[in-house]
Amino acid sequence: MDKEKIAAHIRGQNMRTQALQKQSAAKDLSSKRIAVEHKIERLEKALSSLSKELNHANIWKNELLKLKTKETSGFHGSRRDKANNNVDQTLDKLNSWLDAHKENKEVMTKKLRELQDQSQNLHAKVLALNNEATALFSSATSLLNM
Repeated sequence: MDKEKIAAHIRGQNMRTQALQKQSAAKDLSSKRIAVEHKIERLEKALSSLSKELNHANIWKNELLKLKTKETSGFHGSRRDKANNNVDQTLDKLNSWLDAHKENKEVMTKKLRELQDQSQNLHAKVLALNNEATALFSSATSLLNM
């Protein structure tokens, strides 16, 4: 009987040690998840800001298109051609800017999804480790109280 109690006590201590290790691992993963959540917040703010800038640039683009003279009344010949050429050049630069930043937005959106998935995975792992630790503590307590 004493040997059984000693063996149970040793198993209980081992389970308790394993539970503490799982709790420690859960804390580490939780810290990583918090860091990922901070990255998500910063990326969401950056995406919001970029979206606003893209919207403003599209408004500017529409206003520039209105400047381009299509009718011949009021603005004739080389002056009209020069003004239209300047508008075209500005539109080209604006379109290049818009294209580059739309690509940036797509990359940022993809990265945001990846970080959100990573955060969810870390959360699931933390929950699993905490559940395992709780079960080990419960079993260890039973064995240590024999």
